[in-house]
Amino acid sequence: MQVRFSIARGQPIALDDSGEILGMVKGILLDPDRGAVVGFFVQVPAGFLGYKTLFLSVNDIVRWGTAVFVKRATVLDEATEFLRVQPLLEDTRKMLGQQIVTQSGSVLGRC
Repeated sequence: MQVRFSIARGQPIALDDSGEILGMVKGILLDPDRGAVVGFFVQVPAGFLGYKTLFLSVNDIVRWGTAVFVKRATVLDEATEFLRVQPLLEDTRKMLGQQIVTQSGSVLGRC
């Protein structure tokens, strides 16, 4: 499945069985070595008019339609709780905005 991040940003995260909205996509985490999406940062309500940011692994997405559907609310957690995510959070390399260049040196565009 291919979805532009500009479209994904702001998408609701919902429970697959009830449709209850848990939060909203606010950011993306990419693996620069594999060129793959690892997960999304999700803004969820926290307290009176407050919000906090949790992490959603792509492995926990059941389906994507009018919202991003997950099986359980517990799949959203602090990014630091995901062991595979730690090195990526500490990696300073950026993928978004970088030029895409062929091996022969032709510029194709930007990521």
